[in-house]
Amino acid sequence: MNSHTHNRKASGASAPRPRSCSFIRHALWLALDFVLLQAGPLPGAVFGANSATINNIYYPLNVPAKFTYRGTGNVSQYSGTHQATAIETVDGVSCIKVVDDAPDGILYEWLAQDTTGAGWGLRKYDVSTGEYEEEDELYMVPNPQVGDRFELWMLDYEVLSTTEQVTVPAGTYRGCLHLRCIDPAWPGQEEFYAPW
Repeated sequence: MNSHTHNRKASGASAPRPRSCSFIRHALWLALDFVLLQAGPLPGAVFGANSATINNIYYPLNVPAKFTYRGTGNVSQYSGTHQATAIETVDGVSCIKVVDDAPDGILYEWLAQDTTGAGWGLRKYDVSTGEYEEEDELYMVPNPQVGDRFELWMLDYEVLSTTEQVTVPAGTYRGCLHLRCIDPAWPGQEEFYAPW
């Protein structure tokens, strides 16, 4: 098996990033249950030949999947699309290229799944600024358990449940992952992710 180890940059060395429209765009996925998690606790990841096969139950993805999302409540003005457009290679790792089109601009992301089943973002490109971000970000762990803690969006989260039932405009979902932010920057923020 050919594999490539992709090392993460050290986290925790800098202050948490402020929440932006990009965060809001990802948070809006709750309404349609397509939410991305970023950053993570792993010092590295091993990617095999099937790294562009993303079948994690909380974040499955394949080309040409396209998701349209819209905000509700206090973020009802936000909407956009998230489309898997191609399979491309980043640092020797086969990735799915995703185009996010949202009110704050267009963002390209290259996503892959490691050999444990964790989903990773290996690169981002902001079309409006012309800038790349090369820091690896964990999008979803392979088997979250109650009490587990993860770094997401540079903030610390804890798993409260893996059996929640959640109702949003898109429908009712069972067996959802329930996370709570335990970071002082956003204490008590809760997020839910439905299995596929």
